[in-house]
Amino acid sequence: MIKPPAFSRGHPDRTLDCEMSVEEEFCALTDRIRAAGWTEDEAAAALLSLALNYVKFRKEVAAVEPLFVRARKRKGY
Repeated sequence: MIKPPAFSRGHPDRTLDCEMSVEEEFCALTDRIRAAGWTEDEAAAALLSLALNYVKFRKEVAAVEPLFVRARKRKGY
């Protein structure tokens, strides 16, 4: 089970708290990946790549979202 945050946004320990909260799920997922036949290094590389791509995607969406908002306002949506 993933615990909710113990700290408010902006607290210096919030990221560590999140890591500790998801560690059990992370290990369980890694175990399932390894049980499917992937090596530990392959599992770690895949999870890291997914995380980095997710961060990149969120940044790209944040960069273009204001453009969509302005376009909707112009069109009256």
